[in-house]
Amino acid sequence: MNMQTDFLGLSLSRQEALECLRACMAQALVEDETRVQQGLEPLDDPPLVRRFLQLLRISDQEADEIANRVSDDLWAYSWYVYTNEWAWFRAKQEAQRQMRGQNVNEENAEFRRLAERLYKKNFETYAKEIDMQSPPTGYKHAQEAGKDKF
Repeated sequence: MNMQTDFLGLSLSRQEALECLRACMAQALVEDETRVQQGLEPLDDPPLVRRFLQLLRISDQEADEIANRVSDDLWAYSWYVYTNEWAWFRAKQEAQRQMRGQNVNEENAEFRRLAERLYKKNFETYAKEIDMQSPPTGYKHAQEAGKDKF
């Protein structure tokens, strides 16, 4: 078996390298959160993240600021996905109630149209049904676990 390592040359602008760094940080944060939720320990800083930090000459303080922004962006995206899924669930639930006794499955075009109308009309109402006044306990734990991540 040939254990040869391939090396590649890559030219990036500083902005492109920062985007790659943020993407690597996001991936690491998602993987670590998944590990924590599975009862496993977080991994060490990914070598590629460390490499980008060195190449870009980013201080520890700057790295923490970037990691915090990435974490905030992931939280915002997660919230969007969660509220979106909840709104679709509620819209379909309401469409089922309104179409009681009729064929109410995903293949029924009338059902889909009604659910879509209800989703668009009531999205804000459905989203307000989710009470998230304080962060869930797992979120605080994950923040503490990843505090010194990068």
